Amino acid sequence: MDEENEPRRRASGSGIVRVAFRALFVGDPTGTSCQPLARSLGTVVRVVEMDLLGSLAAARAAFAEPEPRALTLVLSCLDLPPAPLAGALAALEADELGFATILVTRSQRWIPPGLERAVELPWVTPEAGPLVLADAIDQALRRSRERRLEAPDGLAWRRAGA
Repeated sequence: MDEENEPRRRASGSGIVRVAFRALFVGDPTGTSCQPLARSLGTVVRVVEMDLLGSLAAARAAFAEPEPRALTLVLSCLDLPPAPLAGALAALEADELGFATILVTRSQRWIPPGLERAVELPWVTPEAGPLVLADAIDQALRRSRERRLEAPDGLAWRRAGA
């Protein structure tokens, strides 16, 4: 993958690595449970664009856009209606497409039956502090990079950073 498709990093005075991202925040637009995390995301990463996606259909449409997945961070909150199914599905689909994905939930016990693979994703609570969130972002980036490198030949676009 060429360097232009990798997130640009710079050290901040707080010791947190600052990364430039497009953020897709998937969650209930009328709920308040995940809003604190959406607001605090800018303390950890430099967000050049944030899309708030209030349905599984909107999330799927955003996942289909031809944006470089290496520069997109997906935070999927289990409060997305119908909760918790839609938020877990959105997270798993984003992960399978090669996005750096973080599940947002108060507890992994809320992951619906049949979607247990979601426990493998990095996750944070809606009230996560900057250091916890930075660690989850780092885990999500590593997982995304590994998944793109391991993509089968039919999905070579992931390796190309598209």
